[in-house]
Amino acid sequence: MELLEEEELCDVLMESWRKRAVEIQDQAGNLGGGGKGGGVGNDRGHEFLSGLDEGERVLFRASHDGARGMKSWMSEVKKS
Repeated sequence: MELLEEEELCDVLMESWRKRAVEIQDQAGNLGGGGKGGGVGNDRGHEFLSGLDEGERVLFRASHDGARGMKSWMSEVKKS
């Protein structure tokens, strides 16, 4: 962003990235399907995954692993 002189363009790009990151995290948290994002357990989800670039895949994997870890932790908490 430091290379761009147009502040308005930088703002638009940052807002676009924030919205995309939220969408990626939503999809990662709904891996089994269902949920408001439809998850990746269906054709729409597979299409979503195939449209990610490498950086977005890294975010998706980190979000997915975090959601899975949280679910596992919550399961253990409920048992105790």
